[in-house]
Amino acid sequence: MAESSEKGVEEIQEFIDKYYEKELKHCDMYRIRSYLRKKKVINDEQCQELNHCPIPARANSKFKEFLEADKNPQFLLKVAKALEEAPETTHMNKQFAKSIKDFLLQQPGGTTFKDESSGAKLEKDPPQIEAQVKVILLTANDNEKNTVRHFLGGKYCSLKNQGVKGHTFKNDPILKEIAVEIKYNISNGDLLYDLATIGGTKVVHMKCGYGKDEAKSALDKLLEKAKEQNWPIEMIFCVGCCGCSSDTKGTNDTEGTNDTEGTNDTEGTNDTKGKNFCGHVLLSKEAGGYTSKKTENGLEFKNRSSYNMDKSWVQFLDDELVQNPGANPIKVTEADCIYSGDIVIADPVAARQLRDGRKLIGIEMEGSGIARGLRECHPLPVTLKSDNFLVVKGVSDNADSGKNEEMETLLFGEKRGPLNDDERQEVATLQSVALVCRAIATRYNN
Repeated sequence: MAESSEKGVEEIQEFIDKYYEKELKHCDMYRIRSYLRKKKVINDEQCQELNHCPIPARANSKFKEFLEADKNPQFLLKVAKALEEAPETTHMNKQFAKSIKDFLLQQPGGTTFKDESSGAKLEKDPPQIEAQVKVILLTANDNEKNTVRHFLGGKYCSLKNQGVKGHTFKNDPILKEIAVEIKYNISNGDLLYDLATIGGTKVVHMKCGYGKDEAKSALDKLLEKAKEQNWPIEMIFCVGCCGCSSDTKGTNDTEGTNDTEGTNDTEGTNDTKGKNFCGHVLLSKEAGGYTSKKTENGLEFKNRSSYNMDKSWVQFLDDELVQNPGANPIKVTEADCIYSGDIVIADPVAARQLRDGRKLIGIEMEGSGIARGLRECHPLPVTLKSDNFLVVKGVSDNADSGKNEEMETLLFGEKRGPLNDDERQEVATLQSVALVCRAIATRYNN
């Protein structure tokens, strides 16, 4: 590509000055520095300079210096491509990438600019393909988000458990037979999400944040976008990890049995550990909500609420052919209810009080917020009903004092560990998203 003209260099400098204050200053170049080096946007020395920046704002300022040192359209195009594709990119990074592309398209011969590594020409953004989105997947934290991305074939996902890294859709007995792909960080107005394709089904995956309030807020925005762009949304899944409390104590269940019979632990203390359900995926037709208050006698649970979840999908996920299609079996256990509240519970006495006589419950923090969001959205997208959602989460702890200890868990029918809490969260999420994606592939692509 020809060298930039003097006038072109001046225009690029004006662009950098204008968009540094408006967008680049608020980006996060520090987070994606390794990806920028991998894609040869920056060299080893420049990556080290970003490494030594004490705060993200300083890294953004340093990256401005890199832009000013190489004022040519080719470099800007390479920057934009990296900002769009980096797995850990942010919404503002994506916005800055769009501004770069808009600027280049306005230059003489803008549509002839090419990315040398791929040969791809700079083109106007194609029409959004999200118009066919049928399913939404919501995750709460980075462990869950990165595990979902990894399973769907994403690259550069930061995982803590080496055992999880060996499992993607490519070695799943159902999903390996169909086309699966994922694109990170689609920017759509004020939303940032991943777009996955499972067979012919479009699936939006978004990290909604911790807790029922953040989950509701994220869903509110997604539902507004769905109505605005006429997405034919039919189902919402909250996948990831959860705690589990049962009326059985002492028996280790990581061998894969489904027996929840046993001795009632009402005489237990804070150190009483129940049966280990780590690695099971919980299914329930009921989501529950509550608020909690600390008292002298421990936690007090109040303002309980109950929401029906989609029974037809529960039955579909409970199908033996989905759970065990000949390899990579997923241990699924029925829960009386999956509760979500405002705190993490790691105390068997508190968990038993929350269980309130039920045999087995899941404990997490987002489901009731999703239920409330669906019931308070007026009107809902025309293809969606208020009970078209499911909390499908794998067990990563037993809501007792062992949460922060290393424990064994099940991974596709095999005992693994002992693993720490972060590693168990990834194992739990991997199996929950695998189960859901198998069901999506089977239900929509047959």
